[in-house]
Amino acid sequence: MLPPAIPPRPIHIVDHQMHRRSVRARSFADDVGEEDPCTRWQWSAWMALWFLCRLLSFHVANALLGIATFVSVITGLVATLVLLPICCAGVVVFRAVLRTVFVACCADASLHNVVASRHEAIQFPDDPSGLWSYPGERQPLLPVDHSFLADERPRFEASLARSSPRSVVAVFYFGSLKPLLAVASAASLGLLAASVVALVGPNSELSGQQLATALLGAALAGVALHVVARVTQATTRFFCCQSEA
Repeated sequence: MLPPAIPPRPIHIVDHQMHRRSVRARSFADDVGEEDPCTRWQWSAWMALWFLCRLLSFHVANALLGIATFVSVITGLVATLVLLPICCAGVVVFRAVLRTVFVACCADASLHNVVASRHEAIQFPDDPSGLWSYPGERQPLLPVDHSFLADERPRFEASLARSSPRSVVAVFYFGSLKPLLAVASAASLGLLAASVVALVGPNSELSGQQLATALLGAALAGVALHVVARVTQATTRFFCCQSEA
């Protein structure tokens, strides 16, 4: 036997519940609107400080990653050319270079997400080195998950895990462009450090012109940190993510 049907709620009860929800929503909005301006300022200051810490950490890690991968890639390519005539040992070395580049791509994409907004964060598959499978993606024989297809965030290119044209392009990226971005990050950090030392260092008694120069250097360093970070993120998405086409 079928269970008895649940009778619908009376209209006046539904209207009363909706009215109570709207009253609670308005009261919450009033509380947010009447928040102490000092509290909002403190929250904004903490958020700005947190973003500054992430930005500085991004540039430090970007400089180290760029230099380390450049040395590894150049050394691997030279070893490949030298060992290629010796029983094709260079092929084995080149496969090791491709694997190193794949790990570097994963690190570069993770570094990208440190300062990326939520809608710009790179998605990683469940197993980048295995079958193509993202969280929320269904099996090929099941209906398509429309929420997964509607997600416009960049997706990590899983073909970097094996010998493919994209992995060879990534070798070029870490052997040429990435070290330039690493130098730009290091230069921005150096300019900021020099300006801060000139302003608050032990010998910080500056004349008017020197003070203006130090402040201008700090301002230029702040702009350079943001510009270099955005250029680095765009380069990472181009070389380490799926094409949007």
